[in-house]
Amino acid sequence: MRKISALLVLVSALSACAPYSIMHGAESLSVLQDREDFRNCAHLGEAIGVAGSWWYYWAISNRSLTQWARNDLRNQALEMGGNRIRIEDQSNLYTTSVVFIGQVYRCPEGPPPQGADPGCR
Repeated sequence: MRKISALLVLVSALSACAPYSIMHGAESLSVLQDREDFRNCAHLGEAIGVAGSWWYYWAISNRSLTQWARNDLRNQALEMGGNRIRIEDQSNLYTTSVVFIGQVYRCPEGPPPQGADPGCR
């Protein structure tokens, strides 16, 4: 009985944690796919957003893994000084994690382009 209780506590703790919470300010970064939205922007580099691990992926929903990977990508872009991200690839090849590869840009201030992802909150 103690082993079952301990296992339930562990699963609950893992499913409730958010190892990739979004940093203050990163939630406002636009995530886009159309190259046209980056004409007047400075390219800052590549970022790779990753979430998941073989030892707890079974306890975390796909939605949470995806949100955490996007938060990781946005956090990196913020640290690079960017305000827009162009998604190049989203890997669904892995069963234990989610990976987003994006290019980070610093664009002139203004409203985000039509179709911009409002962010994971």
